[in-house]
Amino acid sequence: MDINFQTDKLIVAHYTGGAGGKFLLNCLAVANQVLHMSREFANIKIKGKWTEDQSLRASRVPFHLSMKHKTHVEFDHGGGVWGFTHVDDKKTQLLNSTNIFKHLTNQNKYYFVHSNHDQYENFIHYTKCKNIIIEECDELLKIRGMYATKKDWWIKTQKYIDLMPDKLFFNMDSFLDREKFALEIQKVFEYLDIKFHRYDCIEQLRQDFCLQQKIPVKGTSRADWLVERYNSKQK
Repeated sequence: MDINFQTDKLIVAHYTGGAGGKFLLNCLAVANQVLHMSREFANIKIKGKWTEDQSLRASRVPFHLSMKHKTHVEFDHGGGVWGFTHVDDKKTQLLNSTNIFKHLTNQNKYYFVHSNHDQYENFIHYTKCKNIIIEECDELLKIRGMYATKKDWWIKTQKYIDLMPDKLFFNMDSFLDREKFALEIQKVFEYLDIKFHRYDCIEQLRQDFCLQQKIPVKGTSRADWLVERYNSKQK
């Protein structure tokens, strides 16, 4: 099976480092129609065996592990599940993409997600994908001590905005307020044409994210602890 570059089920979050893009994707993955950026979680969800509460538990895994190990833990940039990250060009994607990625580009039931910092040239060939651009994130970046990177990121981003016919801008700084964040997430679900009502789950994730800011982002860890949590809690 070949990659369908015309898929409209791919969601790409574009953001400068530290702006909370993977947190946003974890919030979206609570919905039954959106997959986590994790091979194990995506495979189970595709089998139709998860409720929204189970998806919430999966989305909370990075938070639990961050607090347990006192270091920032998150899903990776797609290499573990899709076979390539945002730094890989179209040729590399054709060579290395996993079977699950190819399959998902040729189906219409599930949205699947990817993350990108500033390598827009590696996603522009997905001409019908859903682009979510985290434009407002100054307060979060200041909390994380990563504000200095935003200016250069935004300059590069502006060059590609017109090449994204299907896009939505997201205010990540809304995470500081319960109602504002719920409204921002609601806009995304409406953009994706997903009927979603479990904003209690979104609030749980927002509270987790607020607490997680006590953990420095630099020094991110991923795979081993995520597998540990999956094996012990998610079966």
